Amino acid sequence: PEGGRMITYTDVTDLARRVDALSKPAATDGMTGLASRRQFDEMAGVEWSRFQRYQRPVSLLVFDIDQLKAVNDGYGHEAGDRAILHIVALCNEDRRASDLVARIGGDEFAILLPETELAQARIVAERLRDRIARSPFVAAGNIMARLTVSIGLAQATLSMSGIDALRRVAEAGLAQAKSAGRDRVGIDMPREEGHKAAAE
Repeated sequence: PEGGRMITYTDVTDLARRVDALSKPAATDGMTGLASRRQFDEMAGVEWSRFQRYQRPVSLLVFDIDQLKAVNDGYGHEAGDRAILHIVALCNEDRRASDLVARIGGDEFAILLPETELAQARIVAERLRDRIARSPFVAAGNIMARLTVSIGLAQATLSMSGIDALRRVAEAGLAQAKSAGRDRVGIDMPREEGHKAAAE
């Protein structure tokens, strides 16, 4: 009545800590420690904006483990999980600090390569494919299994509508690699919009 005010203070430190704790799992794949698909989409969107603004090259690799189901069926799901972690360890061996490696599905992964043209990205992809094929994997006990991956590759172009379009081209390359026999790198070369219009 005399014009006084009541001010309430609330300590939100604990709440802020909980938000941080919850946001980290959302950004990180719990099994592999790689970026989650959500985090990948966010970071790839940032890189796409930089590509559009400065027209600096950016390439994308998408790959999955060939016939992982056979490992699961033959040696159990624990062996399948170890196979995934084996692949992740090999991916992390010599990646650049600027490269973004993410698990975007069960046994599907993506690597975003900033400042990388298609020819350079192909070298990266072939080196990774070869490293995985040559690296021994213990499936169970003393039983060794050979793991391979199929990789799709694409470079961003100005005619693409966004990061999803880049991913679709890379996934088309992955489909090519699989249909050609697996354990290889596939590159799908999309027609530029101008060429498409001319052809029509």
